[in-house]
Amino acid sequence: MKKFLTNVSVNGVWWFYATIAILLAFPHTAKPQIAIPNPVCYGQPINLFCNLPGCENPGATIIWENSNGSWTSSDRDPVINPGDVGYTSDAFFLSVSYSPPPGGFSGGVTSVVINPQIILTLTPANATSCFADDGIINLMVSGGTPPFMFLWSNNATTQNLLTLYRGVYSVTVTDGHCCQA
Repeated sequence: MKKFLTNVSVNGVWWFYATIAILLAFPHTAKPQIAIPNPVCYGQPINLFCNLPGCENPGATIIWENSNGSWTSSDRDPVINPGDVGYTSDAFFLSVSYSPPPGGFSGGVTSVVINPQIILTLTPANATSCFADDGIINLMVSGGTPPFMFLWSNNATTQNLLTLYRGVYSVTVTDGHCCQA
């Protein structure tokens, strides 16, 4: 709180008045950030990024926590890898307390969504001879997020392959969140 005294002369009469400025503290409303696209593709690390006031302060106390408290970190910008406790779609809470200068507290929450794993099931039927083009591959996709795009090693873009000669074929499936299998 600061107090300012002011003297004003109006028509030869001196007036004194005081102005009191009150500093109101509003909670910081910025969201902590995720340093990669959200949703996160299954198997990719979750990179959290502290962007709240005080994060850059070397004396800051930083605490990240998931919604059920099974994972915490005091790192400024933690990374959660597949297989780590806390690697799940969740809300991540961030609190930052810091001392002078200027001192204070900020906090926020961000949600991380992990895209479901894309699972591919291939059912081939071999060509009847070396010269026949009657082989097929049926591809079934589960998990992920539709729509799906397909790119086969022979440049086909259909889900299933028909009229195949004997050979080795591979496929890349991309889902609606650009995750691949």
